Order: sequence, then C-alpha cells, then structure tokens
Amino acid sequence: MHSTPQWVSKLQALLDGRPTYEAPVRFLGYNLDNPVGLAAGLDKDARLTWTSWSIGFGFTVVGSVLPYPHRGASVKVLERLPDGALVNRLGLPSEGARRVAWRLELSRPPFPIAVNIAGLEPSDYPRVARATCHVADWFEVNISCPNTREHSTFEDPRQARRILRITRESACGKPLLLKIPPTRDPDLIAEYAVAVREAGADGVVASNTLKTRVNGVQAGLSGPPLYPTVRFMVERLRELLPGDKVVVAVGGVDSPGKALELLEHASLVEVLTVLLYHGPGRVREILEGVSKAMARR
Repeated sequence: MHSTPQWVSKLQALLDGRPTYEAPVRFLGYNLDNPVGLAAGLDKDARLTWTSWSIGFGFTVVGSVLPYPHRGASVKVLERLPDGALVNRLGLPSEGARRVAWRLELSRPPFPIAVNIAGLEPSDYPRVARATCHVADWFEVNISCPNTREHSTFEDPRQARRILRITRESACGKPLLLKIPPTRDPDLIAEYAVAVREAGADGVVASNTLKTRVNGVQAGLSGPPLYPTVRFMVERLRELLPGDKVVVAVGGVDSPGKALELLEHASLVEVLTVLLYHGPGRVREILEGVSKAMARR
C-alpha cells in the first residue's frame, strides 16, 4: 500500500465516485456525514485518504506518525487467523511527520482527517503535533502501540498524562484524544479517564490492538476477539467521563450491529481489520446499516 501515489488514490476515488451514507454527526466542532471512519494502521503516511473518502467513510485516521523516518521492525509479521483476527508486528514504519504534512497540504479530500501520533520517547509526540497541526483536524495520542520495543510504550496513566500535556502545548489548539490499550481492569480505565480530565484532553479512543506474541516476539492482535473488551471499555468510559469528553470506539467491528452497539455509548466508530479481510463491500454494508438505523431514530 505504501507504493500507491496520492494522486493515483485521488484519481481513482474521483472516477469511482463517493456513495452517500447520511447519518450526520457533530464531533469536536466538525460536521461528519456519518460516524464511521478508517482506523489508524493502514494509511500510515497519508497516501490513501482519497481512497477512504471514496469508500464512504465519515472521516479517516492517518498514522501512526513519527517525527522522523523510521523503517519499523526488522522482521515484520502480518498474519491472518481463522477467526477473522489479524496479528501484526510492523514496528511503527513511518515516512515522518514532515512528509505526511506535505502530502496532506498537497491534496486532501473534503472530510475530517485525524493524525495518530506515536513515539519512541515522550518528546516525539509534541514534535509530530507541531509538524502536522495545520493539516490535522484532531489528534490521537497513541501511548500503547504493542509493536514498539517493550520499554518504549507509555501505558502508565501518569506517563500518559505527561505526554498529553506536552503534546497539547504543540497542537495549535486542535483536539487531543488519548488512544489507550485494551483492558478489562475497571481501576485502570478509571485512571485513564482521570488522566484525560487532568491533562485537559478532549476524550479517549478505545482501544489499541491486544498484545500477543508470535514466534517469541511481541505483536498486536486486532479483529473480532477484541470486540467484547472494547464494548466493556466504551461503556465504562462513557460513565466515567463528563459529557464534554468524547469516546471513540475501535476494535472488532465487522457488522452494522456491532457498530450500532458501540455507538450507543461512543460518538464515533473506527474499523480496519474488516476492510483487510472483506474489502470495501463489507465496509459499505456497515456504513449503510448504520445510516439506515440512525435515520429511523
């Protein structure tokens, strides 16, 4: 996917046209056609934003983005499992924040674009925010990517609070969401909610991929096995956070029913693994199902 030039993506999108899935939502000051978007992890370097738009998504998330070019893991893993799950170890490959910003300056589709920020050290986060805040509509601060070196994740809520604060200073006033790891620990979820409130962030993205191991190395698991945990987290976070803090759900959504269950508590839903398994057709089924159901409400 990284070899696809942005102009090719745009041309194909314009030729294909954009289906309309009307389920308008207001999110962080932006008007979205619908509440379903592409999660971070596929369009790491903002090469496929027009493709996302042409599928009919209400928004897209690019990244994870690092402040500098990074090759990622020396040995990469991308493996499908029989239950529709996906195991990946890519190690945060990134062309760097300046390249991503340049690509979005050059051409961007007419829907909101979020930038997912990652880092190998805390100072990486504000660097990415500073380089991309003029092209991002909001940021996802990814503290828990399981594909980095184990000592390079920042899942401790105190560390997360610090990263949110220093990133907020460089984000040009754009909204900041904390992307947290999957957990069923209610106390840990509560600590993340406190970190968001105390750091002045705008909400939470729940969740990242589930940590697993492949051939003795750490990797991330996505897809349907993640869904029950994500639903638990989203329900709990909505109870804990005040109404002005948003909750975004991502993990295991492969049907309209699952998307709608999460949207009972979350403002937006993101998908990715279902696209890799089943293609744009299944994603459009989700978008159509969501838009019809919300129109009946």
